[in-house]
Amino acid sequence: MSSRSNPTSASGAVSAAWRAALRPPPPSLLLTHHHRSTFSISAWSLSSSSFVRSTVLNQSVPTVVTLHHPSICVGSGDGWVAVSGLDLAGLMNPLTGEEIPFQFKFFPKKKKEKQMKLFKVVFAPNPTASDFTAAVITGGARVTYTINGNNGWIEVNCPCLDDEVDGIADVVYREKCGEKMVYCLMRSGGTHVLLLRHQKPATFQPLLDKPNTVFYPNAAFAPPYNTIRSHVKVKNLVLCDDGSFYQIWRSEDICTLALPLPGGGEYHVEEDQIFVLKYYPCRRPYWVEVKDLGGYSFFVGKNNVVALRVEDDGGMMMLRSNCVYWIKRFEDRAKVLDVKTGKSMQCFPDAKLHSAICWYNLRDTL
Repeated sequence: MSSRSNPTSASGAVSAAWRAALRPPPPSLLLTHHHRSTFSISAWSLSSSSFVRSTVLNQSVPTVVTLHHPSICVGSGDGWVAVSGLDLAGLMNPLTGEEIPFQFKFFPKKKKEKQMKLFKVVFAPNPTASDFTAAVITGGARVTYTINGNNGWIEVNCPCLDDEVDGIADVVYREKCGEKMVYCLMRSGGTHVLLLRHQKPATFQPLLDKPNTVFYPNAAFAPPYNTIRSHVKVKNLVLCDDGSFYQIWRSEDICTLALPLPGGGEYHVEEDQIFVLKYYPCRRPYWVEVKDLGGYSFFVGKNNVVALRVEDDGGMMMLRSNCVYWIKRFEDRAKVLDVKTGKSMQCFPDAKLHSAICWYNLRDTL
């Protein structure tokens, strides 16, 4: 959290204009810190050169937010995290301990499902138990959402798929001109937007190539990316405030993939290799790999993706521009990719005995 004192008016209220002029702080890393036979959860900040600068969280958090079953983190944003488990499926504020359960009796679900499985949750800022907006990837091409708390859950399926095994890889929540939207990235690399409305049935719309209802991968991606897209399963969608769109692809395979190319030869994809592609509306193919993020850095993972403009490396040792901050599964370590060099290194390299959970944005709690 910011170390600067907040200027206030005579009444003690923080100036709205002063807040608006502030550059948003970078997300912190929510993590489990191991102490012999016990563990605690804290949020480590990138705003300091030392990883020991952390935010104290509510004492009930370690019993609810964990890395593995019976309770796992499936989302975060604006001071809250989303968890899915036996004890709680819903939202929790790690600073206050406040919980907002998702009431599954209102969830639409298939006949054979005993409980809805939550793969990722995105949600609007400032949720309350009686009034919240949330959208959940609940399997395949299915999104279950509400804009009316637990009384308004609606299920929709994306019909515009590249093949029968396609599904939703990532979702991002945004609000624009009073409209609530969820941007969806498919495992095939196709992109769609879902307008969150009360009416049923809601429909997906192509986000970028609007005249076409069918996704044409060769029109979207040049070789070798039109081949790589089918083999790299981890994908994130990034929306910047300047209107730019990016896709972040990452290989989780523990060995090198040798992918045959249509024209002959092979393309080798290494473990944890990351591809950053930017949307260019006037080009064909229109998704192009880039080595420059235009002054931004991205934070991707279970969190609602953050695109943060960083100038002069933010004046912070561990916050740099033109980088992608991500979390390596199985090792549970936070990493930072230098987009120009294509190389990743560990965040907080001197920290021991910790397990990264997700990027946690404290923006609405400052």
